[in-house]
Amino acid sequence: MAEDWRTNRVGTVPDAYLENPDARVEVAQYLAGHARTETTRLYDGREEQVSLDEVERIGI
Repeated sequence: MAEDWRTNRVGTVPDAYLENPDARVEVAQYLAGHARTETTRLYDGREEQVSLDEVERIGI
């Protein structure tokens, strides 16, 4: 079965694109093949960045 060009071993092309600080949701929407930007924003994790200090507080 042919692999979808939008995916790779690390994640998806739109995910990798959105890691760029200058990325635009509209471009990621096109890359993902989404009909609406709202769908793309569901997968946009740029505002969900976690600092190392926050991770260290978990204390597992």
